Amino acid sequence: MRPAQFTAPRIHAKTAAQTRRTALSALIHATFSAQVTEKSYMKRVMAAFGLLALAACDDGKVTEIARYPSPVGGLDAVVGRMSAGESDPFMVVMTKPGDAPGKGARLLLADHTDAPVVEWADAEHLTIRCGNARIWSFRNFWTSPNKKQVTVSVTLDCGREGWKP
Repeated sequence: MRPAQFTAPRIHAKTAAQTRRTALSALIHATFSAQVTEKSYMKRVMAAFGLLALAACDDGKVTEIARYPSPVGGLDAVVGRMSAGESDPFMVVMTKPGDAPGKGARLLLADHTDAPVVEWADAEHLTIRCGNARIWSFRNFWTSPNKKQVTVSVTLDCGREGWKP
């Protein structure tokens, strides 16, 4: 005597890919079949221009002045000069060895001073020195984006009197 075999009923369920296609086609249909008023069209155009403007923003042309490698390697503090139109500020960025200054994480942006000088006390402590300067931005630490999670403490020593026009 043979045992009874159980066969599952066939259910016509949609696969995940079919569900995604259905949702996508519904979205496309709703987007293109709806009446586009002049006001909503202008909103879409302005949003697109806004996104393009944000994507175009960068640090401009950065010229490398000096590179200060970490005592243990794997990091460089790079001093550069940025072409920004009316003012050409200096910047200090943290990069991988050999990377361009524009790819680094900015630590300092300052103008009305001489080129900053970087001094590594050890692998986790860095000092940036410059004369009296106008400081646009400064970060007092840097943390690596990779899994090692190296944090470098940054000290700023840029004059005692501040910037005077």
